[in-house]
Amino acid sequence: MRILVKNKTWMETASFSEALASLIKASTQIAVVGSGGKTSIIMRIAEEQKALNKRVLVLTTTHMFTPERYGVFSGLAIDVENALRAYNIAIVGKETDDGKITWLGDELYQEIAPMADIILIEADGSKRLPLKFPNESEPVIPPYVDIILAVYGLSAIGRRGSDACHRWNLARAALDISNDDEIVKPEHMSLLMREAYLNPLNKKFPSAYVIPIFNQADNEALVDIGEKIIDELKPEMGIVSSILPL
Repeated sequence: MRILVKNKTWMETASFSEALASLIKASTQIAVVGSGGKTSIIMRIAEEQKALNKRVLVLTTTHMFTPERYGVFSGLAIDVENALRAYNIAIVGKETDDGKITWLGDELYQEIAPMADIILIEADGSKRLPLKFPNESEPVIPPYVDIILAVYGLSAIGRRGSDACHRWNLARAALDISNDDEIVKPEHMSLLMREAYLNPLNKKFPSAYVIPIFNQADNEALVDIGEKIIDELKPEMGIVSSILPL
């Protein structure tokens, strides 16, 4: 795993939790949006926080695959509390018919939120593609979040946009290109991150930290590209990461 964070200057950190340490407080709520590794990043942060003896809730406002461990789908707060006591992590939601889970419901959320030290919310869908341009109803971010991590996967570079980007028709309009065969370039990723996520989310959630993450930086060339994009975007904080599956 490699994580580089820019907060005025670039530095390498041992974990996402270390990179975000100055922002994570008691009862912090983090929404993760975009594409290219949302679930992996959520679970990495959850395991890091567990190692710090923090109690972690993982939720989704859209859909995520039913987890193999830590899952609580009974709809009972006592089961969530027992899971947190046993494992320090509880992934809570309602099961669907297609092997996924969805939002647990507002009533249960209000009951269990005080049990956790940190809450991680997957708040976007991407069809397992590295890029996305959300429609008007996306992402689905609760109003009370403290941090929003906007993720793009650098594996999109060099691929056809129609093969690499969810809702490519919307992305193509934002890029002002007409070619379905357009090859994704770093400048495309920069513009899409800004127009799809950074600008609208900073406007809609002015009290939250909106942090771009360029994930899947699996070689030095992609690390360099990720750093250059963040330098161009000039966010308050930005991250370039390459993570291994848990």
